[in-house]
Amino acid sequence: MDRRLARDFGFLAALLGSGAVFYVAGPAEIWGPFLVVFLVLAWIRTDLAAASVIVFLPYFMEPKHIGSHPLPPSEVLLGCVAIVTVARALTPFLAPRLRVHIKLGTAPSVQTLRESPFVLPGLLFFVAAAISTGAATELHLAARALLEVVLEPVMLFVLLICNLPAGSPGGRRRSLTLLGLALVLAGAGPAAVGIVQLVTHTSLVAIPGAGYERIRSVYGSPDNLGLLLDRAIPMASALLLTPLALPLIGSLSGDRVHSNDRLRVIVGAVALIAFLLTVVALVSTFVLGAWIASFVGALLVFLTRLKAGWWLLIVLAVVFVGGLTVGRSHLAHGFSSAHGVTAAQRLRIWRSSLRMIRDHPIVGVGPDNFRHYYTPRHQSQHECPPGLGYMEPAAWREPCLSHPHNVFLDFWLSTGVVGLVAFGWLQVVFWRIVWRSRSLLARDLLPLLGAAGAMLAGLVHGLVDNSYFLVDLSAITWVLFAIASLASAPLARSEDPC
Repeated sequence: MDRRLARDFGFLAALLGSGAVFYVAGPAEIWGPFLVVFLVLAWIRTDLAAASVIVFLPYFMEPKHIGSHPLPPSEVLLGCVAIVTVARALTPFLAPRLRVHIKLGTAPSVQTLRESPFVLPGLLFFVAAAISTGAATELHLAARALLEVVLEPVMLFVLLICNLPAGSPGGRRRSLTLLGLALVLAGAGPAAVGIVQLVTHTSLVAIPGAGYERIRSVYGSPDNLGLLLDRAIPMASALLLTPLALPLIGSLSGDRVHSNDRLRVIVGAVALIAFLLTVVALVSTFVLGAWIASFVGALLVFLTRLKAGWWLLIVLAVVFVGGLTVGRSHLAHGFSSAHGVTAAQRLRIWRSSLRMIRDHPIVGVGPDNFRHYYTPRHQSQHECPPGLGYMEPAAWREPCLSHPHNVFLDFWLSTGVVGLVAFGWLQVVFWRIVWRSRSLLARDLLPLLGAAGAMLAGLVHGLVDNSYFLVDLSAITWVLFAIASLASAPLARSEDPC
């Protein structure tokens, strides 16, 4: 077991390293060979390559420039994994004719995909989004959004389901842990960048008159960072409490750790480090909605795993309440300055959104078309061009909003009423799996518990902010669906080639 896990960690580290060099390197002479290395490693371990794409999701706002085309790094790596998956699927049919025999890796499987309860609602969601895109006024924006927040996330879901094993208890456990770790690392990277910004006092968002500044990491706004972290923290909490991580407690207390537990300690150490990084970064964003959502998501994890996690929950509650008490004056002023019109502004945005729905009840306005409808017809500012004027005059301070700040209104306007129904169907399927697996959540399926906490946090925060229609949030949502699908897959099935 140690040898296999060590090999997995080695491949995953190599995939992440080659992907990182591809992303940060400037000249094509440097990043080109590393992209080839990623492709070769992906051929050998397509499951790990598909999971590694998750780690690069947050960096879409700092795209990779290939020639004159700015592309999110996750989009490029996802394309590589898709090419490899298709090639591996065709290899059994082409190899005899080409007299080529390739034994590395395993062929992808569609058996889990066929059995996944997310396929039908996912297909309905895609069709609804495509119809709304076709009816959109700003067709080029809608088409790009359809690709980035609908097609590519669904493609990631399919690649994860086809390539990650779930036919045996051990394979399923490794697959779920791998996806959980990838999501945790996706949050820990931007969290670390934000903490460095805080220490070096660079790229911070100042609040006039407040005694603190907010980090934004690789995003344009602290709110975007908060939306990522409130999904990563519940998963980090679950992995911190997983049986794979429990030997870490023994190692810290001085007890002897057997050799077959050492890599389990590594998993626990990664979860612990990521948990601390993401919590510190979350606090430094000063995004109240993310604070509440993260606490609710972590609360679900800790209460389900009460015997192992009650102490950590108490510590978090004490620190949170203590911080609010000590810094209540600064926090009150800061939130008043940064979010003083939030409540009233949200109501104005929601009323404007409801008027859009009244005028476009069936297909909505299309993906990424909210700003065009919302912005005043005679917009004098330069941030965005004039729109169709659904904004209320009292909301003049923020005339260029790109979404309705509510998950249900957002799905209705972006994908139509059918898309909203499909989203509800996907949620019902997800939570039904969580409920049916409740007896295993505290033992074998703790990554599913982390996914439940992350989904709950996203829905809670989505009541007042974005929840899906960003590159990272949409893909993470489908990663959570993939975790649930793999957790519910029947065991001991035959593997059919993709």
